[in-house]
Amino acid sequence: MRRFRRAYITVAAKAGKSTFAAGLALLLTIADRPQESGAHVYICSTKLEQAKIVYDEVVKFVELNSELDGFYTIYRSPPPRIFFDSIHAKIGTIAIGGKLDGINAHGIIRDELHAFTEGHREGCEKLSSRMLARQQPLMVDITTAGSDKSLLWREEDDYASRVAESAISEHIVDDSYFSFIARMDADDDPFAENSWHKANPSLGVTIPLSMIQEEANRAKQDATKLHEFLRYK
Repeated sequence: MRRFRRAYITVAAKAGKSTFAAGLALLLTIADRPQESGAHVYICSTKLEQAKIVYDEVVKFVELNSELDGFYTIYRSPPPRIFFDSIHAKIGTIAIGGKLDGINAHGIIRDELHAFTEGHREGCEKLSSRMLARQQPLMVDITTAGSDKSLLWREEDDYASRVAESAISEHIVDDSYFSFIARMDADDDPFAENSWHKANPSLGVTIPLSMIQEEANRAKQDATKLHEFLRYK
């Protein structure tokens, strides 16, 4: 059985979160057999359109893999979903606030947790309860940084930070929780290029360095752009 049952991953925008989450969704759906035959994995967000970003990456992966031909069926009518018929598994999409009854989830990926508000708290609590019947479920949060108004994000980010910090101390806060936080430290110069890699681990790969340089220069001149730069870059 897997060690981690919860995961929190936060990096800057355009760092490849959706692509990573799509690959993870497929692994949870297909590769956890025989312990989890008939795995159901759900990509959820505050809006179905947002959940479809990761889902569309899943579709792209399977359609480009000829070895999976005949192994899946795609249903494009809302809510979009993909079935792997021979193993009774599926990947679906959920908008928090919609109907959650009848869900028996092996994997849940919450996309852009920073967008979740207090009004989504009850739905999030229901999500956790929909995983209780599985042997080794995994819930994953992928997100960019939130604001102080994003209370659900703040609570999860604070907990994830304590878990990460405890990894170098004698007391592990939660050994079943995986925490990956890519961001600048509080005392870093946000305009120093050697600080940008902390929040952008794929800088120079998926994100051109010149783009961050241009946005940093704009942020120096515009207070509104500065807030955006500090949050998303």
